[in-house]
Amino acid sequence: MRRRGWILFLALLLCLAVAGGRLGTVCLRPAYSAAAEQQALFTLTVDEPRGTVYDRAGRPLTNRQTVIKTVLTPTPQTVSAVHAALTGPELAAALAGLAGRRPFVLTTKRAFAAPRALTFVCHQQVPAVQPAVHLVGMVNGDGNGVGGLQQIFNDRLRCNAPLTVTYTGDAAGGALAGVAANQTRPAANGGVTATLDLAAQLALEQAARIDRGAVVIQRPGSGEIVAAASFPAYSPARADRALNDPDQPFFNRVTAAYNVGSVFKLCVAAAALEQGIDPGRTYTCTGTITCGQKFHCHKADGHGTLTMTQALAQSCNPYFIDLAREVGGQAVYDMAVKLGFGQALPLWEDWAADAGRLPAAEELARSPAALANFAIGQGSLMATPLHVNAMTACIAGGGVWHSPLLVLSLTDRDGKTIPMKSPAGRRVMSGDTAALLAAMMQTVVTEGTGRAAAPAGQTAAGKTATAQTGITDRNGAVTQAWFTGFFPADAPRYVVTVLVEGGLSGGADAAPVFKAVCEALP
Repeated sequence: MRRRGWILFLALLLCLAVAGGRLGTVCLRPAYSAAAEQQALFTLTVDEPRGTVYDRAGRPLTNRQTVIKTVLTPTPQTVSAVHAALTGPELAAALAGLAGRRPFVLTTKRAFAAPRALTFVCHQQVPAVQPAVHLVGMVNGDGNGVGGLQQIFNDRLRCNAPLTVTYTGDAAGGALAGVAANQTRPAANGGVTATLDLAAQLALEQAARIDRGAVVIQRPGSGEIVAAASFPAYSPARADRALNDPDQPFFNRVTAAYNVGSVFKLCVAAAALEQGIDPGRTYTCTGTITCGQKFHCHKADGHGTLTMTQALAQSCNPYFIDLAREVGGQAVYDMAVKLGFGQALPLWEDWAADAGRLPAAEELARSPAALANFAIGQGSLMATPLHVNAMTACIAGGGVWHSPLLVLSLTDRDGKTIPMKSPAGRRVMSGDTAALLAAMMQTVVTEGTGRAAAPAGQTAAGKTATAQTGITDRNGAVTQAWFTGFFPADAPRYVVTVLVEGGLSGGADAAPVFKAVCEALP
């Protein structure tokens, strides 16, 4: 019996020896040794830098603000340091992190000193204010672009490799003291250069006092969008507050279609002048005109006898209805198409402004009432502020129409710049026609419905509109107020279109915004 017990005991010792030898062999293998070491490491992602969207002069439109990101190691000395350096929410965030064992990343506005701390200057990816936010877009919590250029070029701008810090862990789950952290620098990102001018954009956003609406600014002769803003704007840092706002801050009114109204009379006048109709042509306005049905002038007792220049200055509906009958619906329709109406205006590949709506040419030929509505920018006609501004830029640019342009160049991750080819302009009216229209538009500002648009110390040309929408609310009929023009009148530098959603009249609501913006632009 005793002998059997000894045999079992010796067998057990032999098994333990074999197992111990096997374990030693495993631990000595390089692969297993490396795996064990790897399990003792942990990595913190400090920052995921994103490529920059620049303005035309190379100034950043994004990545304009910096923050400090500090990697802190929980120690009593670190607790003392943050108490001495931080207050408020920053202190609370620091103490919450220091309650744990492992190092963590703290974001602050200013740098401060702490034992074993690693400090990095990083860009603020979600700022409180983003210039041209509806065109530039924002970055969400996942680091992806949402809306505008941020979304269109997300793959180019997004970080490929983040900034990380790797620590060796100790037995308690913290960082092993005396062992330096390993830092990995992020890979380079691509960039986008927009046509926007930061100084003009900031001036526009400061000067334009609009509850709901849009302003677009272009350079004549190129189609380049210098500045554009949709109102109200939203804050990327407080985007959640905009979700349920009844004024719809996320809605981009720059690229949305609206009823156009009397700014379309510029198109009718262009069609007439191209047919050789004398700008001195007269018509006697009595306050109404019958064209399939009765249409009214905004001046109930009529304007009396007017030339084309006077009719544009006073925005006389009967004059332009009668003019459209003489010119013919097809000619007005053709000019509208040449000016881009009824077509989506691309800003980049699959991103375009709403096409709006044009009545069918057949309807204009068949229905006198449809032609009359078309002549004064009413009926089914709808267009975006970009369409209206492109029409005005064509006049300011001597009769050559350019599609709006937003991107000048792209930058690869290796720093190579790729210029974007600008779309060629197309001549849609003669230089003489454009010059005549420009002179008429100057009369609108000096003598007509656009007098409130005149910038101090400068000349300007333009056209007002008060577009009927067919919508009523508790305050009555809803209208859209427009002013589109350029300045200086004799040598245009900027073309500006203003839309005031729900405005009572172009002269009262949109023209003063034009004036304020012109006076603020650099």
